[in-house]
Amino acid sequence: MKNLILISAVYFFFCASAYAEYYKYTDKEGNVYYTEDYGDVPVDQRRKVKEYTEYKAPEKSKTTKAATQEDEVPNFEYDLKANTDQEAGEALMKIKRELTQEAKDLYNKRVELEKKRKKFKTKKERTEFNSLTKALNKNVKMYEAKQKAFNKEVNEYNKRMRTAMEKDLKKHNEQKDNKSR
Repeated sequence: MKNLILISAVYFFFCASAYAEYYKYTDKEGNVYYTEDYGDVPVDQRRKVKEYTEYKAPEKSKTTKAATQEDEVPNFEYDLKANTDQEAGEALMKIKRELTQEAKDLYNKRVELEKKRKKFKTKKERTEFNSLTKALNKNVKMYEAKQKAFNKEVNEYNKRMRTAMEKDLKKHNEQKDNKSR
């Protein structure tokens, strides 16, 4: 559950609407300049430069079916191929370890990307950052689909185990009653 919360937080952190970043600086003559490229700011002005982020909400007219399909969580199913309940339990434990590792890897990628975020100054670098973020979000969605499928398998396994245990307990109690008579 902690992994799901962590991944959801990562996902929502990167699911931001479009924004534009620009810089404002004033030259020696008092002229004010705006630029999207930090490299265009004179070196002697960079310590005084002000960074601005302008929020741009997505336009409704540009929302397409393809965009909404991209937001959907893909379907994912596990095929345990287990002959016994013990094998199924072991397979589920193996999947749990893999999902835990995947969650850690996704978190580390997010942290790494966040560290690099300030280094992306030019429009080209911001575009690269956005591409990396989009790829990470896609991986998070796939992880969420795997986690959902895993939870479904665990619930089905638990139902089978509960039913088997209830059956065994009933059988044991019947045998105990028959012996006491």
